[in-house]
Amino acid sequence: MKPVRVRSTIGLGLAALLGTGCGLIAQTSLAQQSNVSGVQRQAQGISVQRGDADAQITQRSGEQVQRKVQQDLLRRQRDVQAATLAARQRAQYALQRENVQQQVAGADANLQANQGKPGVDDRPLWNLLRAKRLTQFDQQLLRTRQQFPDWAPPEGLLAERVRQQQDLDIDQALAKAGNAKAGDAAASSASLEPLLQVIQHYPEQFSCTRIDRLWRGAELLAKAGRGDQALTLYRSVFPDCAPSGNRIATLYMAQQSLGADSAAMEQLIALEAAGGKRDADSETKFVRLQYDRSLTRMAAATPDSDTALQLTQQLAPQIENYRDGAAATLSGWIMLAHRRSDEAEIWFQRASGWMPAAVDAQLGLLQIRLERKDIAGAEQLLAQPGVAADPRARAQRARLSMLRADELNLQKDYAASLRALDEAERFGATPQQTGQLRGWNLYGSGRYEQASALFAAQYRSKHEARTAEGWALSESARGRLPELSIMPEAQEAPLQAYVSALESQQLYYRKQFIEAYALQKQAEQNVTQTALSDGVAAQELGKSLQSYLPKNLKGIDSASISTGFTLSNHAGANGQGHLETLAPAVRAEWMDGTRQYNLRLRQLTLNAETIRADQVAQAIGVPASYQASGRVNAQELWFSVDDSLWLTSLGRISWQAALGATDGGAGGSDVYGQLSAGQQTAWGSWSAYAGSNPVRDSLLSWRGLSLPGSGDYWGDVRRNTLGVRSLMQLSKDWSMSANAELAGFSGHNVQSNRSVALDLGAGYNFKLAGFDYFNIGPALHYLHFDNNQNQYSWGLGGYYSPQRSLSTGIASQFMTLEGQSSQLSGNLELGWNSSGESASSCLPVGLPAAFASVNRAAVNCGYSGSRDSGMYAHVQLAMVKRLSERWQIGALGDLNVTPGRDRQYAGMLFVRYFFSARDAVFSRDLPKNTRDFYGQMDDGR
Repeated sequence: MKPVRVRSTIGLGLAALLGTGCGLIAQTSLAQQSNVSGVQRQAQGISVQRGDADAQITQRSGEQVQRKVQQDLLRRQRDVQAATLAARQRAQYALQRENVQQQVAGADANLQANQGKPGVDDRPLWNLLRAKRLTQFDQQLLRTRQQFPDWAPPEGLLAERVRQQQDLDIDQALAKAGNAKAGDAAASSASLEPLLQVIQHYPEQFSCTRIDRLWRGAELLAKAGRGDQALTLYRSVFPDCAPSGNRIATLYMAQQSLGADSAAMEQLIALEAAGGKRDADSETKFVRLQYDRSLTRMAAATPDSDTALQLTQQLAPQIENYRDGAAATLSGWIMLAHRRSDEAEIWFQRASGWMPAAVDAQLGLLQIRLERKDIAGAEQLLAQPGVAADPRARAQRARLSMLRADELNLQKDYAASLRALDEAERFGATPQQTGQLRGWNLYGSGRYEQASALFAAQYRSKHEARTAEGWALSESARGRLPELSIMPEAQEAPLQAYVSALESQQLYYRKQFIEAYALQKQAEQNVTQTALSDGVAAQELGKSLQSYLPKNLKGIDSASISTGFTLSNHAGANGQGHLETLAPAVRAEWMDGTRQYNLRLRQLTLNAETIRADQVAQAIGVPASYQASGRVNAQELWFSVDDSLWLTSLGRISWQAALGATDGGAGGSDVYGQLSAGQQTAWGSWSAYAGSNPVRDSLLSWRGLSLPGSGDYWGDVRRNTLGVRSLMQLSKDWSMSANAELAGFSGHNVQSNRSVALDLGAGYNFKLAGFDYFNIGPALHYLHFDNNQNQYSWGLGGYYSPQRSLSTGIASQFMTLEGQSSQLSGNLELGWNSSGESASSCLPVGLPAAFASVNRAAVNCGYSGSRDSGMYAHVQLAMVKRLSERWQIGALGDLNVTPGRDRQYAGMLFVRYFFSARDAVFSRDLPKNTRDFYGQMDDGR
């Protein structure tokens, strides 16, 4: 057995339940047959807001461009390294050559100074120094001094010996530091000690004049983790070491040693920028070094980061100046990551101009065309051989196919859209990427079961709002929202939100506004709960739900109190058929959740003018001079409860139970009541009702008349009914109604009666602007009573009861739009009526004891039959207007002219106060008959 879900809902009675189905059946206040057809139709307002297709195919071109820029930078760094190495070698060679020249010059000078003088020949010593044979030089110098005690070595010779020893110490310290093992801190520290000592002892040998040793020493210190000491050496070069090319070379070497992004490097660049004087070549290299450093950071940054965007904007003039195609392409991808497609397009176009053969920029332009859904532009780019041959274009071809599929879906060419999705999958799109649009195509094709299965699988895989929307819509189209609503997945957002929203929309369409509002609030609560965990998802969900949630329902469940009056008049002879009714009334309405309670009190003034003794009364002994006032005061109290059951397997069943009491007049006190139930289905709607209500045709039938001189009364007729109504949707614009009713009539000292009524109608909806519906169509009414009770003598009921009444005509029903500041409804019918009443005998029941002696057979009181035919017309107009957020005013007018029934008219005026603010007026606020300000409590449905 399927589980049953019971939910409390609105009690609008079936008039509201069938507001778009069976119509507003306009019962007159004084007759049992309605001449207004029950057909009306409104197009169901469920709007399908198709979720966007997920046509995004992941594109990795941006990452490849980053790598390309980084490769270009590495290439330039290698070029710089080679250039700086060459500069270092040139510096070393120049110094070596300078030393040799100094040695030769010193030796020659010494030779010239001693030429022609007796003394020691020091040329062998110079030769040993030139050969850097220092040990042999020291030995030879010692022997020479011993041999020539009075000889003093030349200063130049000794100075050269000191210089070479210094060079030797420095070279050994550099070599030892360079041979240090990585990872061995103790060994590294020991290896660096000689280097630090020579730097301290010979500072001039690690300065601008010996920049080759400065570069080498700083490099070794940095490599050993002595960055601060390396920075000290580098700093000594700036800002006045000449030539300027050596300073620029120092920057490039420091960049490699200290790190391009280090704070030390920033200091060196700041020193050079602040005080360095550079020649043109050095200036060009200095600017390029700064550009490459910034470009390195840009290539390393995440494209969608603020850092990447700032660097792109900062480097834009230099990228253009260098015509750097790779950097321009990277700038385009960064702009694209920041959703600046116009700027990205400019960069891609520049890059294409500077590097026509490169496809990275073309792929960027392709992505922009696809994001703009420029299918023709994307096809043009894909036609280029380089782009077509690139493996990365395959993913974009898949995306292009998905865009075609999306466009075809919007054109409602669902079969072609499905073929395009198949093509997208051949190009690499995954079923997850094509699944949503495939589901919408299946939905649009009417293949709801397949669509539902696909959306359900996607939703279970990943709880996304768009798949929840598709699943709910598909099940709604299948008529299975109740079944979906009890599934475990539908017990939480976002699926629960869509189920509630669609149910709310359906209930709104069916005029069940209070429960529609309850479900609307439930859907909105789902959005609020989602916002606690994911604000972005909640925002998207709320935006999507707006297309399904009814509008202007705020305050629809507000308690209210209404007061007003009804004035009605039924033409006829005084004291008999004629009745004028004035009925001030108060009605209160309140809610408990979605259950509705109504309490109505009416003070009735019934005026039949003067009652006289007719021929039958005189014949049984009532004085001919008898006359009495036909004015009677009475009170009427009704209470009703409206609710519904949601049976999952059967759908929503609405019901109403009402109980009423009337006191006053000859009949005293009477209790009445009724039950009704109904439902809307895919094919239309139905309702059934049973009730016991007063017959309000005349004072006799309603409250009864006293028989003078007897202490008894007759009349006070009640109508016990069973009825069914149905509406069938024959097509999009045509609908048909069929209503049938059986009734039994009983009263005090009145002959019983039975009747059958049948109403058939068809209506065409003209869909006029500003109207909720506007229908016109044929109508047929048939009414039959067992006997004629249209007389007023003792034992007869005094109500219209033909043995045959047939009406055929044209009927129209209309109502202005729901949810506005005012609303107007109308029921109009015009046609031909033919009726016949059989003859009836008088005194059909026994006389009171006071007249027991009367010879009934001697009383000639038979009533002959009658035939009537002619045009009939029935007009009913109702209006409600919103005066403020808490006040409404309403009115109803009703006119019915039918052969054999004379003339009937009635009017109603009321005001209504709400205890909470109301946003708008709805059809449930309209009066439905001339006794009730809104809704129905005491009529068949």
